[in-house]
Amino acid sequence: MKLHHAAALALGGWYLMTPPLQANGRYEKSAPLSRWRVESGFGSREDCMKTIADLIERASTQGRRDDAEELKVAKCVSTDDPRIKGD
Repeated sequence: MKLHHAAALALGGWYLMTPPLQANGRYEKSAPLSRWRVESGFGSREDCMKTIADLIERASTQGRRDDAEELKVAKCVSTDDPRIKGD
């Protein structure tokens, strides 16, 4: 776990998470959150959502279609969400 992820967890923050990539190149949006990848940690949901919007805009402007598509299915998830741990 990266230091900023640990800090977000300690502060009761938020994770920006992306779904796993399937063999066919599509994102498995229906996968349980325990299988999603933590991309970054944030202190608030608003900061996380703003970051997603900013990253989508930047990826689109730079012609990075795959990155923009991944971010469109990204989620901001509370660090204490029990779905992250799985069953």
